[in-house]
Amino acid sequence: MALPPVCDLTALSQALSSSDPDEQMRTLDACMAVLTDPTLWLWMLAFTVISALVGALIGKMKHAVLRDTLLGLAFGPVGWAISLMLPAKKM
Repeated sequence: MALPPVCDLTALSQALSSSDPDEQMRTLDACMAVLTDPTLWLWMLAFTVISALVGALIGKMKHAVLRDTLLGLAFGPVGWAISLMLPAKKM
């Protein structure tokens, strides 16, 4: 009985260097199952929304909501750091 294929860099490199096409397909199918897992996509969506909201909060404090929301949305925590280093808009 064969173990279910695992999707990691070691398994991928072994499968792709193997001459067994069935092993390659099993490993690639396992990796596609990981990438198309709905839980992963929900976490990514939640992280993106939270990043944008934190960016908007920073933007509200600095009177640059759109700029900082987009920075948070595009770059996540790195965008927050950039937002905090940028000057505040004068009112």
